[in-house]
Order: sequence, then structure tokens, then C-alpha cells
Amino acid sequence: MKKLVFLLGALFLFFLEGQSQLKTSKEVTNRYVVRVGGKSGFIDKTGKVVIPIQYDLAYDFSEGVAYVDVKGKKGYINTSGKFIFPPKEGHLGAFKEGLAFFHTNNKCGFVDKTGRVVIPPQFDATNSFHEGLSSVSVGNQMIFIDKTGRQAFPSQFRLACSFSEGLAAVMSDDKWGFIDKTGQMVIPPQFDFVGSFSEGLAVARINNIGTGFIDKSGKYVIPPIFSEADDFSEGLAAVKVNDTWLFIGKMDKRENVISLKDILSNNPLLKVDADIMLLFAANKLDLDEAQSFHEGLAAVMIDGKWGFMDKTGKIVIDPQFVNTWFFNEGLVRVYAKDKNGYINRQGQWVWQTSNNVTKK
Repeated sequence: MKKLVFLLGALFLFFLEGQSQLKTSKEVTNRYVVRVGGKSGFIDKTGKVVIPIQYDLAYDFSEGVAYVDVKGKKGYINTSGKFIFPPKEGHLGAFKEGLAFFHTNNKCGFVDKTGRVVIPPQFDATNSFHEGLSSVSVGNQMIFIDKTGRQAFPSQFRLACSFSEGLAAVMSDDKWGFIDKTGQMVIPPQFDFVGSFSEGLAVARINNIGTGFIDKSGKYVIPPIFSEADDFSEGLAAVKVNDTWLFIGKMDKRENVISLKDILSNNPLLKVDADIMLLFAANKLDLDEAQSFHEGLAAVMIDGKWGFMDKTGKIVIDPQFVNTWFFNEGLVRVYAKDKNGYINRQGQWVWQTSNNVTKK
């Protein structure tokens, strides 16, 4: 699975958020989408089918409802499998902050959970609402709207991403910066790639220098010394150093750590003034790739296979999968060579599909 490290702009795909478990979601639904024989349904965390496998397509729950497709009709079901309003034609997105975007006749708008059109279709592309605002495309510019559909502030941008922790990444003159909710540019455009703010920091890259982490003043608090980096999650971030993925976090008293200064000492072009961050035991495992921590575990790739590591750097689920995702409510979706399904934190299969035969 290819890691998404940076925000890639505003060519938003309509089903992107509906197709994936959200990194930051704390929602508890006890519903997991499964697919068997070309049809989709839902299981609970014990592996029991709780919503029949009958839909042509189905995506993960978001805000208590899930997008499904039945013979070209699209709609949303609740955790009991009942449609919250009659299915309709046209593309639909996941619900965020009570609204979902829809696409019809080449324009986008928003509906609420009663099916009422709250914001008529008028935009060329949209992103879901985050922190009360949505970035939308009008012609070759992007603006932000509120939940009434009104433009939140006059500023327009070439590209604009969602708000996170009060700031949104925007592109101006081919560089990325950040605005606040008044539209004020609080971090001037100067970066070639950026991520959203998470735990007070954002990934930021300057070409020909490297990738590091900035604070909300725009200052690098972790120098741009990495070739790649992922957002902070649960106090740790995955970074790539010298062709190896590692995890960095705040200084602590763990014994299985080394300082950035030490690991980079063989490169005189990279200077670290203080041991502000530490790398822990992942550096001993020669990781091919690493994902963020979720529910205390992170997916890591070793010798081309994915497994899971805990925060001490211990491999708790042996690398064996060709693809995987993030833990959500105690289960994670995984893909092996001949089967796919869900495993629990002990690495035990609670649901698997193999050769069109489903097993619990």
C-alpha cells in the first residue's frame, strides 16, 4: 500500500472518504463492511453478519450511516440496515458534520440526513465539511463556504484543503501556506508540500532540502531532514531516514532509543542542534514502510510484507499481509495472498474471504 504522506491538492474524489476508515474517527458503530461474491454487507466485531450481504457497493460508516449502492440507486443506511431516506441516482459522499456532498449534472451540492438539499448543486468540486467549513471549486479557483452555502470570506486560492486544528493549507503562486478561519494567511506560502495539522504540528517540505514538521507559526520545530514523513498520531510520527522508516516522538526515558543527532552524524549536511526528538526500536528492524499509530498499533512493512508494531517497537502481529489499513474499534482490514478480511489485535481472523468462500 502506497503511503499518502502529503496533501495533493483539491482534485477531490467523490468517494475518497467513504471508502476508507478515517484516521481520526472516534465513532463507535461495531459495523465493518465485507464483500463476498460481488456483493457487500456488514459484520460486527465478532464476525457475525448483522446487515445482509446484498448491496452492489457499500462503504464504511460515518456519523452513524453508510453509503450503499443497489442497482445504480445510491443512499445511506443506519446501523440496522434501514435507508434513512429513499435511494436516488447521482454520486454521494460520506456524511461529515451532518452534511454529505452529492454530484449531479456535473455540479456538486450538499444534503442533510433527511435527504433535504441544504446547499444546491452549483460547485465544480467539493470537499467534506471540517470545522464548519468546506473548500469548493468554482471554475479554476477554490473558495470556502459555510453550512448555508455562503462564501465564508472573500479569499480565493488555486488549491485549498480542509481545516484541521483551526488552519487550512492553501496554494498561492505554486507554494503552500496556511490560513485561519477568517481567511487570513497566517503562514505565508513557502512550502512545496504540506500536510494537515495534527497534534499541533504539520508535515512541510521544501524541495532540495527535505521534509520536517512546522508549528502553527510556520517555524520548523523538527528540521526538514527527512525524505518523507507522515502526520503525528498518538504522539508518534513515521519518517523516512537513509532509506529506512522509523518513528519519532517526544523525548522520554525509554531505553531503546537513539537521538536524531546520532543517526545523522554521518551526514555533515544535516545538522540537529539538540536532541529534540528520538527514534526508537523501529530503527533496528529495517522497515520498508510504516503507517501511523492507531489504537496503539502501527502497520509496518518488513521484507515486503505488512505486520503490526506496538509503541515499544515490538512486532505484535508478524508481517504476512500484502496490504492493510488502520485499526478501528479493535479490528483492522487486511489482505493476504489468498484471502482478505478482518483480524483482531491478537492477529486472529474474525472474518475472512477466500476463493469465494466466506469463513468465520
